[in-house]
Amino acid sequence: EPVKLLQTVLNALVAQEPKQLPKQNIVVVLAMEAREVDAEAKVRELRQAYASYFLDIYATYHPPGIDGEVPGKASNYRWAVKMIEEYLFNPSLRSRSARSVHFDPMCSLVHVLDADSLVDKGYLSEVSYHFCTQTDRYYQWYQPVMLQSLNFWDVPIVTRLTSMMIGVHEMACLSDPITFQVPFSTWGVPF
Repeated sequence: EPVKLLQTVLNALVAQEPKQLPKQNIVVVLAMEAREVDAEAKVRELRQAYASYFLDIYATYHPPGIDGEVPGKASNYRWAVKMIEEYLFNPSLRSRSARSVHFDPMCSLVHVLDADSLVDKGYLSEVSYHFCTQTDRYYQWYQPVMLQSLNFWDVPIVTRLTSMMIGVHEMACLSDPITFQVPFSTWGVPF
């Protein structure tokens, strides 16, 4: 993905409220594909620009050619979660500012955002509140309402119509808390 698109997502995370939330609680994991030629350069550029806004920025590089694995988002996600587990239990993998932080996996959430996903500035604090107050928190799946609008006018009309219908369906599901919603590209789960 282009750096400019990744910057848009990181800007949405920087804007999370309360203002201290990103710096004190968010570790951004850039789940990159090792086969992407300029992946490391992108990570360096993003770290340089955004390191002061987050607790840490950690990068994973999904290697190509793992036996039995189909290249794509799911395999990259699987690799990233494996690396996040190592990050949580091995402080030497963290930046200096995050090495002294104790991460309790039972109190950690992993949020997946596509490179074109933007979340509302109150999304992460709302999810954190519900995670902390619900007794069945480890059985919850958190997903914002998906409104596919970032590149709305750049896609064909059929795609726009489909996106509008998905948005209407997502909004309708908000009125019924037991409605099953299929997770899209942006969601969070307890670690």
